[in-house]
This record gives sequence, structure tokens and C-alpha cells, in this order.
Amino acid sequence: MAHAGNNFLNHHWRVGLKLRKHGATSLDQRTIQLPPQFLRQSQARARAFLVLGFSALLTFSALSAPLASADVARSGQPGGRSGSLQSDEVVVATNGSLKKPKVNKNNRPSETQTPLPQSETPSESPQPSQSPQPSQSPQPSQSPQPSQSPQPSQSPQPSQSPQPSQATTTATPSAANTASSSQRWSTLQPFASAVFSNTSIGSGIITDPRSVKNSTLKQVSTALNSARWSFPVYEAAESDPIYTITDDGGRTFTMRIPNTATPAAGTDQHMSITQPDRHTDYEMWGASKTDRGWHARYIVKTDLLGTGTLAGARASGISHLHGLIRTEEVGALHIPHTLAMGIDNTQLKSGPVWPARLQDHDGASAYSGTIPMGTMFVIPRTVNLDTLGLSTEGRALAWTLQNYGAHVLLRSSTVALYAETEAEAKHPTKVANLRSAWATLRPYMQVVTNNTADNVAGGGVPLAPALPEVVAG
Repeated sequence: MAHAGNNFLNHHWRVGLKLRKHGATSLDQRTIQLPPQFLRQSQARARAFLVLGFSALLTFSALSAPLASADVARSGQPGGRSGSLQSDEVVVATNGSLKKPKVNKNNRPSETQTPLPQSETPSESPQPSQSPQPSQSPQPSQSPQPSQSPQPSQSPQPSQSPQPSQATTTATPSAANTASSSQRWSTLQPFASAVFSNTSIGSGIITDPRSVKNSTLKQVSTALNSARWSFPVYEAAESDPIYTITDDGGRTFTMRIPNTATPAAGTDQHMSITQPDRHTDYEMWGASKTDRGWHARYIVKTDLLGTGTLAGARASGISHLHGLIRTEEVGALHIPHTLAMGIDNTQLKSGPVWPARLQDHDGASAYSGTIPMGTMFVIPRTVNLDTLGLSTEGRALAWTLQNYGAHVLLRSSTVALYAETEAEAKHPTKVANLRSAWATLRPYMQVVTNNTADNVAGGGVPLAPALPEVVAG
């Protein structure tokens, strides 16, 4: 092609010389007659030059096309940017947090299309390549890693409730601790997970909507006792003074009691003192402090890691910590256990039933109702709580009564529930709303007919998850 082009230029250079010999400087200044043979040769040479140039252009285009295709293949889209997320981008993880996406290096082949090795981080699952090679076995990209797996269980757990603090240097009732999700502190919610008060209602529960006990329960007014006629709970520290107390039954106990401990207002004067080991609790009835120290009409030593059903400083003969609404539970509005309920003489019937062991000493003559001490009541699952117009506190109370129910465990002049004394002092509005909600919910309570020691809360599948095991703390 170069040779042909040179001949073409030489030809026109010679034509120019011939024109200048005749006194002309360009073709349009003078008309000359060229021989026909000369014209035919010039046209043939020009056509050859054009054909060779066009062929060269086609050859260059054909060679450039594969390179452009390879560049597009590397980028995944025009412009050279990969279609997958880059390392500086973020995505929302399954648990709602932001995290760097896992980039599959196999989606970014080199120019030679050689697959890169698997991810350098062993815990990452490689993403399937868009064009898998025969030697590759792509793994599913959506398999969550253990660290990303969402935690189960939307149902409310006891571990969600605020826990009492491990360090107690002051004598405030129910000081807060913290426990892991697999533990439950004895100072907040004592006793074994399988005990009746910590066992959720079962799928086999049977209630009697026509029972006379239901109508009896609706008699007299409702109450939620906290500031008075309830059970203050204190945690003693190693630095608190030691007292030796002999109750009216002649039983002697030695314990630490905080200087600020105060029995409940009212004639029963209950008080509960947890010892520094967080394993032992002393329940008192008729407690009082004198110039010579402490005195109580009746004292019971309770194992907080046991069942709390062998003795107690209340009429039913079991621990008065069963069914007590704690201060932290009011604050969290989550009460994952049965509730202790008191009713009056006109409602009580002589002859306790499980889990009660005893009744008031004058019960045989004083009781005139239809409900034995120990009877269990629940709000049936058929009751739609959404239709009751409940407050937030009311919903929390209704949830407890549907999932754990309430047991008649003492005598009262009202149909009463019980929160520890500190609860109302710390959360007066919440306690007031719980008190109001109890009046609304009481008419929906029905007696349980198959709650026994061998068939706790009706048996079957529990409606709420089992509680973590209790630990001293």
C-alpha cells in the first residue's frame, strides 16, 4: 500500500512540473489536454489506493472489537464499574445493623477469566458466580453466618426485665442486679423454674365459666396493695448489723437486717430480709423494732433457690414471695409469674387446695364463701384484650393473668393483688394504672378446675417460654 501511494504522489508531482513549464500554477489556471492513457493510469492508481485504505480500516476495526468486549465483560456494565456492591458500600444486616457486604471475588474475573480463590475470611460464604466455571461449586449467598443470625423468641422473656444490682451497700428494697439471658436472680424472682408460681398456663387448662366461684370472686371491691398491707423486701449487706430474734413460737434466728428496714404498714406488719448470700431469706409476720432490737410474731427461713412451698409467713403456709409484683417488674411492665390474690371471709371456703398448705387459724369458722385457699383463676385466651380499652399498664397485667393467672394465697378485706412496698414509692403512676386495670379485668377471671401438683396450671404446652434457672444474686 505504501508503494502504491508513493507512485500516486510521484505522478501528481510530475503533472505539476508539466503545468509550470507551460506558465500555470494550478489546474484551474490553464486547460490542458492530457493523453487518454495518462488519465486511465491515474484513475486506476487512485482506485487501488482507496481500496487498500478501506481494507486497512476494516482490519483495524475487527482487531479492536474483542478488546472492547473483554473490557465490558470485566466491568459487568458499561463504564467499567462492577455491578456488585463495592467494599465501601453498606447494606442492612438481618439484625437491623449496618455491615459491609460480602463481596464475591469470583464475580470479578481477571482479563484471562481465571477464577480467583475463595474468600480470604473463612466465615464468609462465597456468592455464586454469574458465569460459574465447571470447577466451581457456588454456595448460596443468603445463608446467614452465626454472628448474623437473628435471635429467636419474640415472646417476652424474664431476662428482659431489669435485674437487681450485685452490689448492695444501702438498705433499699429489691436493689437491682444483672443476670445473663440464661439466668434469673434470686433477689428478683426467686424459686425453681418448675414451681407453680413460675410455671406458665398450659394448653390443657380447663376453666369453668359457669362456676359459682366466678360470681363469688366478683363480690366486694378490688385493690392493689403496695404502700400498705403488702410485703417490703430488703437485701442485707455484710456491713449491716446482726440480730438474734426469737419469735412468739420460741424459734430463734440470727440474721443481718439493714438499719433502714421498715415493716409494711397495717396490722400484719410483714417484712422480708434477704441475706448477703442471696440464697437465704427471712420472712416475718408481726415484725417490729424496739429499743432492744427486732421482734416478730412469726419467722420463716426460706431457701430462695428451692420451691418456697414448705413454709411461709402468710395464711396459705407458703412463701409470701410467691406472686409478689416486684418494683423492677412494675418499671418494666413485665410480670412473668403468677399473682398472689387475697379475698375476704365472705368469699373464702374452709379447706385449702394445692398449692396452699394451710389457711387462717380461724378459717373453719370465719370463712363463709365458695373459694378455697389456693384456688387458681385466669383470664381465658378467648378474651380479646384489644377490646377492653386497657392502658399500657393494663395490657401488661392482662398478659400476666392470661399467661400465668392468679392464686388465692391470703385473706383480705378486698379482692387484692400485691406489689412490694417500694413499687408504689418509685412508680406511683404505674401502680395507680395497674390498680385501675385490675378493677376492669377482675370480671373476666374464671376458675381453673384442673390445677394440681401433678398437672400444674392445666398441663400441656406452656403458653409462655420456661423461665431461666434461678441463681443466687
